[in-house]
Amino acid sequence: MRSLLITGANRGIGLELVRQFLSHPTAKPEILIATARKPAEAKELHNLAAKDKSLHILPLDVTKFDTFKEFGEKVSKIVGDKGLNVLLNNAGILLDRESKLETITPDSMTAQFVSNAVAPVMLTKELLPLVKKAAAAQSSVQGISVNKAALVYMSSVLGSVKSNEGQWGGGYWGYRESKAALDMSARTIQKEVAPAGVGVLVLHPGWVQTDMGGPNALVTPTQSVQGLIKVILSLSDKNNGAFIQHDGAELPW
Repeated sequence: MRSLLITGANRGIGLELVRQFLSHPTAKPEILIATARKPAEAKELHNLAAKDKSLHILPLDVTKFDTFKEFGEKVSKIVGDKGLNVLLNNAGILLDRESKLETITPDSMTAQFVSNAVAPVMLTKELLPLVKKAAAAQSSVQGISVNKAALVYMSSVLGSVKSNEGQWGGGYWGYRESKAALDMSARTIQKEVAPAGVGVLVLHPGWVQTDMGGPNALVTPTQSVQGLIKVILSLSDKNNGAFIQHDGAELPW
């Protein structure tokens, strides 16, 4: 994996992904691009960049679609003729975990759909030529692999229709629906990019102790990302297009 781009990398899981990929003993990318809505405030990212010149920080608000063309041009200049091997769509929002049918608003539903479902698709559309360029540059690599080219989407078990029952049933209005929409988009994208040799993974990080997950979550960011990286590196023809959680278990749609 020569190059990797991670969105929403200023905190939480995104920041931990940057940390662990930079220090990975065998899978550290030559080029790691991390995005943040306000890079000037991403102090921990800048601290990492000061120690490792392979890390590039770019501004990106994934809801500002009119900035994507300029963003894509910046990415192209960084990765060069060999393209972008992996796009990891991590940025997303959860506005109200306590929401119910009686309290959900159109604005809340729409905002979560834009960030969690529409934005990853539109960013994929913008950067896909660079990802295909990476696949072509690595055409000697047999089968699906992150060493060739891949699109990775951070989803959630809360977007699983099958799993919306029991302990995890109900609530999380807007977030559930937006993640289910993202899952469907990822499967559709997988069908369209397969002829170019590009793989697709949909991930669930677990219930993680971040600002989104809260302090009572079961998994630390370190534990979650250790597992996520193993899953990402395991991408192959066998699990291409699958929905997999951080511990390697495949989830129902």
